[in-house]
Amino acid sequence: MSRLNFTRLLLPAFGFAVACARVDSINSPTVAAPTDGVILSGRSVNLTASVAGAVPSPAGLKACFAGETNANDVVSNNVGALTGGANFAAGRFGQAFDFHALGDGVTIPKNATLNVGPGAGITMAAWIFPRGTSYGGAPGAGPIMEFEGGAHMWQHQQTGGDFGLFTNLAEGTSSAQYHILQIAGVAVWGTWQHVAVTYSKATATITLYRNGVAVGSAAAGSFSPFTNTPLRIGRRVVQFLSDPEYAFNGVIDEVQLYDRGLTTAEVGQLASATGTMCVPPPASYQVMLMPVGSGESGVPFTTQPSVAILDAAGNIVSNATTAVTATASGGGTLTGTVTVNAVNGIATFTNLAIAGAATTTVSFGAGSLPVTGGPATSGALTTVQVARKLGITTQPGGAQSGSALVPQPVIQVRDAAGLQMPGATNVITAAVASGVGTVGGTTTATAVNANATFAGLTVNGVGIVTLSFASPGLTGITSNPLTLAALPSTQIGLLTQPSGAAESGIALPTQPVVEIRNAAGARATTATGTVTAVIASGAGGTLAGTTTATVVNGLATFSNLQLNGPGTFTLRFTYSTLPAITSANVVVTQVVRNLVVVTGPASIITGVIMSPPYTVELRDAAGIKVANAALLVRMGYQGGVGALTGAIEVRSVAGVVTFPGVASVPLTAS
Repeated sequence: MSRLNFTRLLLPAFGFAVACARVDSINSPTVAAPTDGVILSGRSVNLTASVAGAVPSPAGLKACFAGETNANDVVSNNVGALTGGANFAAGRFGQAFDFHALGDGVTIPKNATLNVGPGAGITMAAWIFPRGTSYGGAPGAGPIMEFEGGAHMWQHQQTGGDFGLFTNLAEGTSSAQYHILQIAGVAVWGTWQHVAVTYSKATATITLYRNGVAVGSAAAGSFSPFTNTPLRIGRRVVQFLSDPEYAFNGVIDEVQLYDRGLTTAEVGQLASATGTMCVPPPASYQVMLMPVGSGESGVPFTTQPSVAILDAAGNIVSNATTAVTATASGGGTLTGTVTVNAVNGIATFTNLAIAGAATTTVSFGAGSLPVTGGPATSGALTTVQVARKLGITTQPGGAQSGSALVPQPVIQVRDAAGLQMPGATNVITAAVASGVGTVGGTTTATAVNANATFAGLTVNGVGIVTLSFASPGLTGITSNPLTLAALPSTQIGLLTQPSGAAESGIALPTQPVVEIRNAAGARATTATGTVTAVIASGAGGTLAGTTTATVVNGLATFSNLQLNGPGTFTLRFTYSTLPAITSANVVVTQVVRNLVVVTGPASIITGVIMSPPYTVELRDAAGIKVANAALLVRMGYQGGVGALTGAIEVRSVAGVVTFPGVASVPLTAS
């Protein structure tokens, strides 16, 4: 009696006047149903009628009814049948089941694959497009899927609302206990929506979902849902004397049954799928394209292999992502990406090659799946080695600038696969690839049986550099970075000598440049500090100007050194504690640049001889008397205010001129 009372509570009668009513204002959706095919070993292989979802269905899928012009289960081969006037319409993906009247539905006989109650739980899921009130008068659009007398999911609300979701996971048979969960106001008419109910024995929770989002859950304890009866889609039949019959008013697509409770993420995966998830599981694999060898070691196959993942009917599993692995047997080694995942059911290799001079076969496997439709192993593939590139077997090590690298590099001639090329005798040249420096020492090496060992290779420079190695016709290679340390400064030298001919008091025409050098005689570019210049030899002269110069990049450049006084001089340059260095001779000559009055009268009286007489010195640019000057010097008024009498033109003696007996007289009128 409890069963009878429950049924009446679950599905209250709303009158049979609307049992066969249709809501014509809400139309069924329109979705194209494309077909496709590929050539598999010379025969046509059909894909599913709609685009497959991006990823396979979650684990535990026991049955899936896609409604692609039949009522069959594409997973476990259960054969269903349409009842009443049920037919097919455009579905969420491809085709779907369309119900228009009382009696319409799909019936699938009970089967062990459908009896998921003993499993870890249950998930019932489907896409629905409700058009209006169910045929038979139940609130909402009616039954979505139902095990006769057992677990079921409806669009309705037990208290009478049209837009609820309802599930009853019955357990047992005649003494069934019921686990009910209903959520009001979530499933609407006139649109596609994904609905699901999950129950996990581990979590003891029933959850209802709409469009991948949990809309309600309830604790239910641990039990076994009753599923050992026929499964009906879109229809409830008369099960007991008081049970009315109902049919779903609308379209149902992608009906799925799992033997466990899916997680929220997995339900979301179903709801967000871009294509059908009703795809048969992989049952075997077939090699569509066998590799065609390039004939050369390391060069990818001219035809790359591809492998199809097939269902039990021999069709490509369009959403399979099965991993396919290639392996080699024989003398060669398989290179490239040897494991690829299928995309849309086909695993396509892109860069497989055979390394080595050998005869090799390549085999393909897809986990535990068996091969079908042909062999899984290629024919014999023969390869030979050809010199193609250089490799480094010993990287060069760092050293002090100009010293032999430790260790010295060893370069190898290799084929396209990177294998040593036996017998190669190529000449290999080293150069600086990056950084500041130049190679020195022995910069070439000849390969012996493919290996070229450098000896005495040096790099002049400081800091981090890389070396390149090249040989005509081969792809070169660049070393790892190596560090060059500066040699300590041990000596200084004159990169530019001061000018050999100079004028007293005038900056040297060629200013000296001093170089700080290391033990190898190379410039010590990291040297810092100052260099000081002094007179090393020569009497009577002085050194003027800026006598210190700052060292920059190992060079100290003077800018305004000058020697004052005549003679032959040398300059000494000192830096830190290093030995000083002396320049070549610098000959300094005097040139009269100025006349300077050294004595003269305190005042001048017209007509009176000036006393003491004026005495004038002839001096150079440094203000030093030019003792050897013998020049005629004239004395006169500046400005023409008077006239002079006496010796007003006198030749200098020892750089001095005296004007005796000179008097000033007035100008006479003419």
